[in-house]
Amino acid sequence: VFMPRLPDFGGERGIENTEPAVRRVLEVSPNPVGDLLQVRFPLSLAEQTIELRSLTTGTLVQSVNATNLESIALPVQHLPSGAYLIVLRTQDKIVEQQKIIVQH
Repeated sequence: VFMPRLPDFGGERGIENTEPAVRRVLEVSPNPVGDLLQVRFPLSLAEQTIELRSLTTGTLVQSVNATNLESIALPVQHLPSGAYLIVLRTQDKIVEQQKIIVQH
């Protein structure tokens, strides 16, 4: 099974510096999604950002400051169907990223 390497959006401080997580920090549903993606991150981190990026190009599609939040709802009905990455980032590193599918 071919598994493409996920793009590194963090430069020198990117995903290769992420310590292995004991459990997932991000909870996303539904996946695939058609209109509204629910994102939960029960471990509230200082100065955290949720990014939505195109999986194929790495282009930043949406960015939300999620500091002091435990969940957000991201509207995706305006996006073309395809594969995207949800990225949980703090000021200095990527905490976690997950692939989602937008399907209309």
